[in-house]
Amino acid sequence: MNSSTNTTRYIAAAFVLISGVTLSLLGHWEMGGESWGYWFFARLFSESGQFNIFDRSPLYILYLNAFRWLGYPYCVTGEYIVSGLIVSVSIACLVRPYCSLASSVFASFLWIPTLLLGMEPPPQKLAIACSCFAVSIRRGSNSRLQIASSYALFLLAYLFRPTYIVLILIFLVWDFAQLVKKNGILAVPSSIRPKLSTDWGMILVLCLCMWFWIMQSPHQFNNAHFSSTTWFPGDNPKSLGEAHFIQGFNWKYIEHKYGAFEGRDFYFTNQEVFQGATNVLGAIRANPRFLFEQVTRNIITGVQVLIAFATELPVYSFHFFVISTFLLIAVYYGAFRLSQSNTPMILFVLGHIPLIASGFTVTPESVRHYCPIVAILSMSACWFGAQGQIILQKLPPSRLLLRIGLALACLISLFLFLRITFKPMSQRGTVFVIIGYLVALSIVLISRYGSQDHRSQKWLSLFRLVAVPMALMALSNGATKWVSLFGSIINDIRQADIRVLESRGGQSMKTTFNELKPLLQNKRGILSLEHSFVYAFMDVPLDRIYDVWEIPPFGRLGDSPYDGLQPNRVDCVLVSKSLATAVGAATNTQLRYQNYIAPYVDTLVSMGATSYNITGFGRVVALGTHP
Repeated sequence: MNSSTNTTRYIAAAFVLISGVTLSLLGHWEMGGESWGYWFFARLFSESGQFNIFDRSPLYILYLNAFRWLGYPYCVTGEYIVSGLIVSVSIACLVRPYCSLASSVFASFLWIPTLLLGMEPPPQKLAIACSCFAVSIRRGSNSRLQIASSYALFLLAYLFRPTYIVLILIFLVWDFAQLVKKNGILAVPSSIRPKLSTDWGMILVLCLCMWFWIMQSPHQFNNAHFSSTTWFPGDNPKSLGEAHFIQGFNWKYIEHKYGAFEGRDFYFTNQEVFQGATNVLGAIRANPRFLFEQVTRNIITGVQVLIAFATELPVYSFHFFVISTFLLIAVYYGAFRLSQSNTPMILFVLGHIPLIASGFTVTPESVRHYCPIVAILSMSACWFGAQGQIILQKLPPSRLLLRIGLALACLISLFLFLRITFKPMSQRGTVFVIIGYLVALSIVLISRYGSQDHRSQKWLSLFRLVAVPMALMALSNGATKWVSLFGSIINDIRQADIRVLESRGGQSMKTTFNELKPLLQNKRGILSLEHSFVYAFMDVPLDRIYDVWEIPPFGRLGDSPYDGLQPNRVDCVLVSKSLATAVGAATNTQLRYQNYIAPYVDTLVSMGATSYNITGFGRVVALGTHP
């Protein structure tokens, strides 16, 4: 194949991925609070040169500043497109040696809605991309430049998402063992001595780490929560792992014991479940039985959610847990078989076991924590698809087509059984079942009446051609995600209502941005649940922004040690739908709103404050008039 043909193929592949990312912009998704926190610190860095904590990716803050100059909302759109293309290309590169270019692009295309729409925290997609690029570089050869470049990319993955340190440790242990085996322990110091010509990538990343460490912001929001933490249990709010553990298990304790979050806040429940422990070790010592029981429940739930995430099969039941466990083992089996002749790939797959399992531990229902398995699913699908092609080449046409038809009918029947047993059939599911049975019947008829002519051979060639794409579809939720996305896009076109990265029907900061921004200028202080968005995009000085989490979950306005709600300090309150109607989980917004914020809003109104109703947001209550 000549170079011009190759160039054309790669241009076509790039066009497909760019088109997929562009179409996903119309998916009725809008970034939320966790993304706002990163943009908050992107502005803080641009104004002060200071970074947020390591666990919240100062590297991503630096990256976001490449887009801030575009202004809101174009900076968000630009970052979304660039990040989307990076992670899409990385998935295609990961599986490219094991399938055709078209199949590798298809694998990446399938996952675009999942990887881009609703992925929080947003640096996770770049961590996935860096890890895929790292192992793609490493698997080719073991030259020092490639090994050093691979470690540099793994370090970048860690800087985007701390859990990726697992991959670094696994590769370090393996490389150290191989180095000792080859040259002896005494030769290790000379072997790892830095060389600028080959190790410049690692040196650059380590210099970035030093910069991030030295230039830490002292701001009170510089913690794992992007908010005030005065009333949050825990003695190390700068540790994402500690904060997630304490909050997550209090969340589960409230769910398990009380069944609802009304009137509950982890300021109180942490005393009940962990006797006020402020770190992981203290919590384990205080109540090991609860943690063991809850982790067991989380693992059972997590395995089911993980498979449901990949296949969109219904959850939950113990029977489905057994099925999910079997499917998960099969997925990893396929990934390991694909990697069996390449040590870096084996280590990559092995490292993803604890990486993905970490999502089970605390909040197993959070699908966003399972996105790293996209790489494993894609690899596994390539192996199963290749096995399907081998089978298609070995069996006689008539027997083969008959088996394919019967196997397809069995799979459709299994799907139908699972949906009827665990979840009501949707209209789309019913259409899928009918079409599946018709295709199976057609294949059986072809095997009976046309198996010896050239048409049968064409059918077999077609089946061999689509074996890998079909396996990729079977081990992803891409088909249903894209059908849903295209349906919403067509509906928007019919209604002449096309919007980019904007949610519909509920609260939307993008929809109300232009109406909100003028109301917030020249205020003494602004109290908001959306404090990070306000500072990130609305040109309000940092020292005039206050968050609702500075308010305690006990007491009430006028009868509390907290006295931060004073007109000379806070003369503007953003009462969003989320603040006024939501309860919150372990962190209870309802208590703070009912006991402090709502009475304070009434006080401001009695002093002559104006209440501005903002459709799609709620209202803004402010003393004085906006300029």
